[in-house]
Amino acid sequence: MQSVGVGAPGLIDGRTGVVKFSGNLDWVDVPVVSMLEEKISVPVKLANDADCAVLAEAIAGAGKGHRNVFMLTLGTGIGGGLVCDGEFLKSGPGSMELGHMAISVGGKKCTCGARGCFEAYASATALIRDAKAAAMIDKASLMWQLCEGNIDNMNGEIPFTAADMGDETAKNIINSYISYLGTGIVNVINIFRPDIILLGGGISNQGDRLIEPLTRYVRKRVFAGERSYIAEIKKASLGNDAGLLGAALL
Repeated sequence: MQSVGVGAPGLIDGRTGVVKFSGNLDWVDVPVVSMLEEKISVPVKLANDADCAVLAEAIAGAGKGHRNVFMLTLGTGIGGGLVCDGEFLKSGPGSMELGHMAISVGGKKCTCGARGCFEAYASATALIRDAKAAAMIDKASLMWQLCEGNIDNMNGEIPFTAADMGDETAKNIINSYISYLGTGIVNVINIFRPDIILLGGGISNQGDRLIEPLTRYVRKRVFAGERSYIAEIKKASLGNDAGLLGAALL
């Protein structure tokens, strides 16, 4: 073994090898690189896990053949990264934190402590939270049937399935989720103008029933609308291996 690559969530300082802050792991100033190099005696490179995933997708996955590839991972939080000509977009110390882009002034509280963050509305965690809350109000919702009567069985697929079955409460949840996710993507397109936007994480497994309404939402709201070039929104292809492969490519 000649070297090791590590992908970690949160604010990463790749120059010093330190995870400066990770709200979901409750890490502050964790010197990951020095800790590992002390144990394994080979060089270690550290990057944000979402950056690792988009690097792999750009080189060997759904973004292959595109110059500017943007990816959002929809899971516990939201990770995001942009690869331009095979390199991460870098603008200074740390890593891009798309999940903490504000989409609502004074909105819902995020795990980072701020309010109105993108991931507080559009992560898988947020979708499940909102679906549970709606089901608790509407005891006749088909989501209860799909949960087998146990709200703790709620997952990101259930509201999509219930919406397809005609459940109005689930439809409202999905429409709200699409608007939150779409708002974040509109911001990304207006700022970065990527060639393609890839969606990863468990929610991306909903495929066309996520991507088709999301694309319609974005096309109506991006600057200049249909007169503008609008990146294709597509499901990432490498699944849970994307972060691992990207770390190996560091």
